[in-house]
Amino acid sequence: MTCNRALVSDAASVTYFVAVNNGLNAGGGFNRAVRPGGGGANRINYDTYRDSACATIWSTAPNRITGTINFAGTGVMMQTQSWWGCVPAAQVGKNAGTFTDTVIM
Repeated sequence: MTCNRALVSDAASVTYFVAVNNGLNAGGGFNRAVRPGGGGANRINYDTYRDSACATIWSTAPNRITGTINFAGTGVMMQTQSWWGCVPAAQVGKNAGTFTDTVIM
């Protein structure tokens, strides 16, 4: 996140949230990435998470990422938020190849 406090009279902090949608190929409670052909063997389930252990799902409220940027003066402040895409194991019978999806944050 990048925010610019141009004037001292501007707010001294900004609270933000970032949500993510289920992508272009969502289904069955998971996001799905697809490869050309798009049928069952050409889809892999995955989801977006707020932690590397893939324990806290990241999506829309109430699971969105929130934070606050606090300014000490004027100027540009940046804050980084990390997230992970995790693919559940044991998805047998899938074709080899490159799978893609598009999510909106």
